[in-house]
Amino acid sequence: MTATTWRVAGIVAGIVAGIFSCGVSVALAAEPTQQELLEKVNKLQTQVEQLQAQVQAQQTPDKREVEATVDAMVKDAERRSRFLVTDGNLIGGWNADKQQFYLASEDGNFYFHPGFLLQVRNAVNFRDNAKRGDNEILEGFEIRRAKFSFDGNVFTKDLTFKFQWQDSNNGGAPTLEYGYAQYVFAHDWHGADLGLRAGQFKDPAFKEEAQTGDPTQLMVERSLANVLVGGVSSGPLIQGVDLLLLGKDNPLHADLTLHDGDASGNTDFQNVLPSGAKSDFGVAGRVDYKFFGDWADTASMNGKGAKKDLLDVGAGVDFSQSDNTNAIRWDVDAQYLIAGRYTIFGALYGNNLDFRNQIGPGSTRNDYGGVVEAGYFLNSAWEIAARYSLVRVDSDFKANGEDTFHEIGVGLSWFLGDDGSAGNHAKFSIDLNYLPNGTPSATGLDYLASPGDSQFVLRTQFQLWL
Repeated sequence: MTATTWRVAGIVAGIVAGIFSCGVSVALAAEPTQQELLEKVNKLQTQVEQLQAQVQAQQTPDKREVEATVDAMVKDAERRSRFLVTDGNLIGGWNADKQQFYLASEDGNFYFHPGFLLQVRNAVNFRDNAKRGDNEILEGFEIRRAKFSFDGNVFTKDLTFKFQWQDSNNGGAPTLEYGYAQYVFAHDWHGADLGLRAGQFKDPAFKEEAQTGDPTQLMVERSLANVLVGGVSSGPLIQGVDLLLLGKDNPLHADLTLHDGDASGNTDFQNVLPSGAKSDFGVAGRVDYKFFGDWADTASMNGKGAKKDLLDVGAGVDFSQSDNTNAIRWDVDAQYLIAGRYTIFGALYGNNLDFRNQIGPGSTRNDYGGVVEAGYFLNSAWEIAARYSLVRVDSDFKANGEDTFHEIGVGLSWFLGDDGSAGNHAKFSIDLNYLPNGTPSATGLDYLASPGDSQFVLRTQFQLWL
């Protein structure tokens, strides 16, 4: 028992003893009346109630003080579980909104995020007439992508950076993929932000290749049209300067890029391409208009994690000049999604090449392609998908007499975690693709060269991304 309780017990005992003593004396002197006894009982009850009020008044400050202490301890524990604090100005831990680990200053002007992407894939490829007229089945595992990166901002939230290295297509040696800095130098310029990006990045003209990330694809891999005609056809990486029209709430985004030309990534100022040709220069532009939704969701093909419906329509074009070649490549696309239910993407691509040192047939080349794909969420952890892609190459550049290539695919993704909470950060994907006319070689898609002959490809992939 507490000291206060002992005190109350003693007082009550004294009162009882006094009453008992008084009662004995009165009993010896004279028998009390009923009214006198009732008044004594009421008086005793009043005294007990006063004592109880005093005890409660004494306990209340102590209880509040204890509750305040416990609350402060809980908040401190929560803070320490989320952050590592050094000298009172460095924080770090897990950013639940961005789903990433980080280190940052308390004011947010410095932010550092280390990341990686791992895609482990199994491919089964069946081709007609692949080996001296016989069918052939090839199967095996591969590390489709292994990437590590650093991104964030320094000195101000307006000055951001990204460095990313990749070991793509099982090359074994990492090479620089992204290496750029970006600065937003004007806010609220007619309702938009203006920025400048400089370094190495993907040609912004093509949404499927450059605007959406490797981890957020709807199928296991991007489309055949994207590889043969779209963003990969001449090499997606460029080096240059990009003027940006931005803004989280601005419905219009745009890029205007001056660069060293197609496939100029990882070259020096001489711009000698892997093919041995020399690139002269390039200019690219892209415009996107978002009718509704969040800009962040335009970077995802599968729509996982989107909280709002989205409609984005865009177009891009690139002109690049290299030794004796002028190349115009373009893209028109649209993306529509209903959050948590389904997503649809469609794009048309064109490549128009002019070989300046040639005359007659073969002096120009015009290739066209397109893709439409859709995904539907069975629930928060499972999504089914389908795709149709078409490529039509110039008749002067047929492959084994074939100028039209189709890609027909169906897929399924399982997002790990409770009810798919891991999202694109941990998932299994599988798709089955049918190429009725085969394809020229398509690097990275696990499609083997078989123009004119049908091909089936089954791809299964596990992805881990932070």
